[in-house]
Amino acid sequence: MKKRGVAIESLVWWIIGIAVLAVMIVLAVVLKDKLWDLGAYIKNLFRGG
Repeated sequence: MKKRGVAIESLVWWIIGIAVLAVMIVLAVVLKDKLWDLGAYIKNLFRGG
């Protein structure tokens, strides 16, 4: 019974990690254009103008 508990606990963390990764990928696809604009803005900010 102890091994099953450890396996389920490990599986929960894998599922959470995969879900977070999937959400990040979806957000990256949806916000792709805005991310490019944000990157250019940050680059200009560090460039000093």
